[in-house]
Amino acid sequence: AIPYSTAIPAGRSDLARLRFRLPEQTTGAVVLNLEARVFYRRFNQEYTNYVNDRQDVQLDIPIVQMAETATQIVSGDAGKITGRPAEEFQRWNDYGIALLEQAQYGPAANAFRRAAALKSGDPDPLISAAISELRTERFGPDRAQLQKAAALIEAALKLNPALPRARFYRAVIARAQGDAKVAAELLSLLAVEFPRDRLVQRELGSTLYAMGQLAEARAAFEAVVSIDPTDATAYQFLAPLYASEGRTADADRARTLYFLWRDDPLAAGLSARFFAANPQWSDERILAHTHDYNTASRPVLTGAQAAAVK
Repeated sequence: AIPYSTAIPAGRSDLARLRFRLPEQTTGAVVLNLEARVFYRRFNQEYTNYVNDRQDVQLDIPIVQMAETATQIVSGDAGKITGRPAEEFQRWNDYGIALLEQAQYGPAANAFRRAAALKSGDPDPLISAAISELRTERFGPDRAQLQKAAALIEAALKLNPALPRARFYRAVIARAQGDAKVAAELLSLLAVEFPRDRLVQRELGSTLYAMGQLAEARAAFEAVVSIDPTDATAYQFLAPLYASEGRTADADRARTLYFLWRDDPLAAGLSARFFAANPQWSDERILAHTHDYNTASRPVLTGAQAAAVK
């Protein structure tokens, strides 16, 4: 079980919130120099040593500095960081991605709208804003959120009617609005164009399953596991589908593979034990949290100290 991870996958962004006290100064301006660096490592050294000891191999994992930046803030300034339009667009777009990753759906939608305004010919921030509105659906009036998302997707499709990402979310919205037939048609076209897209095949399968087209749904989920044999969701659907066709052995195999590849239901409990034993890390359980001047010290924990079960 991994209590939390600060890894940034490809194409994603992260957002760190830091709060601190400025030194008291009675005269003159306060100048604050901020520096940030991003490092990468494939595995931590402790895990590498554990694996290598079994193979009688020694390997030091390098830590690579991927990027760095610096800025200066002077008291009395307007507080705005300005740049060229392209830089502004990228900043707002990345900011929206980070907010979306931290489940800050309303602010993420606003950030993507700012990015779209800065680059009016790019449909991608409009689609990202629509995704944010769809996520907000759980916490607001369904119909209003779906209408917001639909309007954003239509705006994106006006810029590029053939854009696969926009067509995919148009299908998702159509299904959410109760038009499963339109959703299935749109997803079927995408599945033909992109037969190796696991997400398209999975969404097509679940849509057809809800429509009662079980044979077609089974074919879509079989396509999913042909792409990724570890896709637990596909096996969860395939087990009852095979059983409905009298294919008992296939159903049992799909059920076994579902239990093998699903998320470990005990992982949350193990993580909770770690945070209970190490409360100084507990704010990492909150996706959007702030590190401030009174945050508890966080020593590096390795071996038995980092284990959830003592």
